[in-house]
Formats: sequence, C-alpha cells, structure tokens
Amino acid sequence: HEREYLRAVDNLAALLVVAGQYQEAEGLFRTSLRTREVRLGASHPDSVHVVDCLAAVVCKIGEQAEALQLCRRAAEGKEQNLGPKHPETLRALVRLGVVLRRGGQEIEAESMCRRALDGLKAQFSPSHPDVLQCSALLAKLLQSRGLDQEAEQLLRSVLAGHELTAGSNNHVTLKAASTLAAHLVILGKHEEAVPVSRRAADGLEALLGLQHEETLRALCSHGALLEQADRCRDAEALFRRAWVASKSTRGPTDSRTLQCLSGLTAVLCNDCRYSEAEPLQREVVAGWEVHVGAAQPETLSAMYRLAGVLKEMGDTQECERLHRSVFDGRMACLGPSHAETLQSLNSLAMLLEDQGQL
Repeated sequence: HEREYLRAVDNLAALLVVAGQYQEAEGLFRTSLRTREVRLGASHPDSVHVVDCLAAVVCKIGEQAEALQLCRRAAEGKEQNLGPKHPETLRALVRLGVVLRRGGQEIEAESMCRRALDGLKAQFSPSHPDVLQCSALLAKLLQSRGLDQEAEQLLRSVLAGHELTAGSNNHVTLKAASTLAAHLVILGKHEEAVPVSRRAADGLEALLGLQHEETLRALCSHGALLEQADRCRDAEALFRRAWVASKSTRGPTDSRTLQCLSGLTAVLCNDCRYSEAEPLQREVVAGWEVHVGAAQPETLSAMYRLAGVLKEMGDTQECERLHRSVFDGRMACLGPSHAETLQSLNSLAMLLEDQGQL
C-alpha cells in the first residue's frame, strides 16, 4: 500500500509540474524521496528516479547549487543501477550538462554532452529526439568556446533531424532554422544565411502570426541580415511591417517595438536618409526612457545612435550635448573601463577634434 501511495504522490507531483506549480511539486517530491530513502535506501532505483524528478523541479525554481548537486547524484545513481550506456543514464548526463552550462561550467558541460551524444548516437537514429536535444545543447557550448565549425555541423544535423521527424513547417523546425541562420551570420556566411533566415521568418509568420513575439524576433533578425547584404529597401519594408505590428499589439514603448524601430532607423541611416531617421530615433530614445529609465544602457545606446544621426546632419551642438550625456551615463552605470564607455569617450573626442576644440 505504501508503494502505491508513493507512486500516487509522484504522479500528482508530475501533474503539478505540467501545470507550472513547481513549489507544490517540489514539496511532494521531497516527501516521496525522504520516505523512499528510509524504506529502500538512497541508491535504490526508485529513490534515484525521484532525485532526477526533484532535480528538474529545483532547476525550474532556479536553485542552481542544489539542482547541480541533485543532477550529479541522479546521473551517478542511474549509471550505477543501469550502466553507463543506458538511455536513462545518458539522458541524466544531458540534464547535468544543462545545469552545468547555466552555472558557467562549460568545459565539464561539454564533456557530459559529448559522452551522452556518443552513447545516444550508438543506439538511436540521428533524428531521435534525445539525439537532437543533446546535439543542440552541445552546439551552444561549442559556440561559446568559439568552436564554430563543429557547432555549424551540429546545428545542420539538428535542423535536418527536425525536418525529418516534425516536417519543414513545424515550430521546432523553424526555430532550428533560425538558430542555424544566426550562426551562419557569425561565421560570415551571409549568402547562405539569407534563405535560411527568410524561411524561418516566413514560416513563423504563417504558423504563429505576424504579431507573435517569435515572429517579430525572426523578422528583425532577417531584416538585419538583409541590411548587411545591402538590400536596404527590402530590410526597410520588413522592419516597417514588424514595427507597425508590434506597436499595434504591444504599444509604442514595448521593448520589441523599440527594437523593430531601431532596426528601421539603422537601415535608413545606412541608406543615408538621416532626415527620415532622426524623428524615429528620437522616438526610440523616448520609448526607452519610458520603458527602462533615462540612465539605463538601452536608453544611452539609443541616445548614442541619435548623436550619430545628428552629426551626419551637421547639428554638432546637440550631437556634442548627447555624447557628453551618454558618456556621463555610461560612466555611472557601466564604469570607466567598459567598452561602451570608451566608445563614448572616443566619439566625443573625435567630435571635439573635428571642431578644433582639442
């Protein structure tokens, strides 16, 4: 009877996890684990299984240190009970890799993921969900370490796997395409990135609608890519669509709306249409002031870009005033050695030199 009771507790906790009630689920899993450890021992397979479930919940709650401890215990317990090549052991290694990455322990996380991926590939097809999940995680770790070529191979395999199992227009496939496009940009492969990015943006718009957050993010990414390819007119049209859609649903001072508008002003500046860009960039500055405050990095960056527009238009007086304000603000919130503070100092110095004041 006690075993059936504990199984019911675990099932209820799992339902609470699905419902997003992590605190309640955590309490039930802890109760179940304490009882199992007393009755069965800490290394019993049932106890290890609950440890694994508890680790996932603690990770959701954000308790990084305990999540790492529990994930290690679950991985070690599953390896002891099931063997190093068992799928459950390998999945536990992937979960451990996720927590290690969040904690900044990327070298060990990469080691766990490589070991898990080798084991999963030996047992499952390249398109198996576990293989795809582990490959995507390993690609992120490789990106952060600058191992871009291997990361690209993994991201291409993830996209191909999702296409095979979920279809070309599935949400998860389109997100994989967007991730690959962003990585191709990092590698400087802009021509390859454009069609992949276009596919992701078009697909997400068709699937989720123009006003969805993921669609707007993909459109902005594709717009920036078109700008880099000197397709300014196409980029302008795309950013305008995204800006209008975001503004109508989120309002003029929402962060996504302001990012869309910033992309539009960047395209106009790249096309030397400064008189059109200036009022829009002022709107960006005003929007960030409302959204985050006047002395925040986002607002200061918008002011810095406005100063650049004004300089191109010949308004050196307001340009200087803005550069001084941005420099003072960045000194206060970022510190004197931050790259953006030094950028402001350099821009101000160049402006003063051009005016013969240095």
